[in-house]
Amino acid sequence: MCKELMQTPDRQLKAFFEQNFTPVQVSPQKKGLFTAYYSPVIPGSLAPSEDYSIPLLKLPHDLVKVRLADFGLSGQGLVGRVEKGFLKPYGSRAEIDQQTAKTSDVLIWLSNPVDKFFLQVQGSGNVELPDGKIIHVGYAGNNGHQYVAIGKILKQKGELEDVSMQTIRSWLEKNPDKREWLLNQNPRYIFFSFSDEGAITAQGVPATTRRTLAVDPSYIPLGLPVWLDTRLTATGEKFQQLMVAQDTGSAIKGPVRGDIYMGIGNDAALIAGPQQEPGKLYVLIPR
Repeated sequence: MCKELMQTPDRQLKAFFEQNFTPVQVSPQKKGLFTAYYSPVIPGSLAPSEDYSIPLLKLPHDLVKVRLADFGLSGQGLVGRVEKGFLKPYGSRAEIDQQTAKTSDVLIWLSNPVDKFFLQVQGSGNVELPDGKIIHVGYAGNNGHQYVAIGKILKQKGELEDVSMQTIRSWLEKNPDKREWLLNQNPRYIFFSFSDEGAITAQGVPATTRRTLAVDPSYIPLGLPVWLDTRLTATGEKFQQLMVAQDTGSAIKGPVRGDIYMGIGNDAALIAGPQQEPGKLYVLIPR
């Protein structure tokens, strides 16, 4: 089927999917939640300086991943470090940031801790060097801690009514004395590596604007075509189209939960930031 698809002209794609796949709605009783993500472009440098002092870290050498299935156990696995012969949990965001980073552990240097935080939330991005060159960075691993949405915390405390990346950034700018406290509410820490291309998905291929969907792979296999029926929060327009389940995310949990890849840069950020909509999801099952 994949070979046939490669040879199918664009004008015949609709017929190809209709003839070869059966759409099945995922958990019709659930209204679902569909957010969005994008690839930011942020300033950075390969060398530290007064302007670039925020380290973006590589995957640490002492980080150990454990597959529970290797020990006859079920679960997603463990991440930690070995101390005196025992596996201990890896440090939280606060603990990692409190340590002085060795130059050899730093992938690249950024100018703003908030940029670093949102780059970690996105999982990949683009760094513009002082000479204008763009370098792609992508997800290399995490510290094993659970993801906590800082926007949800601000809403619970009555600090924000409408939660989006833009409103969170605005709050952080107005409350610099509380910035460290808020960012540390999310103990999950993402490590990075250089990438030859832009956002690389969990499927191992580059993300495609408005066609790549991040899903929970415990419900939907990566690589499966899906039909998404939702709206764009930023514009109010309907968003109904064929996508491919290609990516995953710390906050993407549940059968009718998806994260739409919106592309690169500020225009994509304006669409992705406020995205929070219910919707329906259909998987296309090969006949």
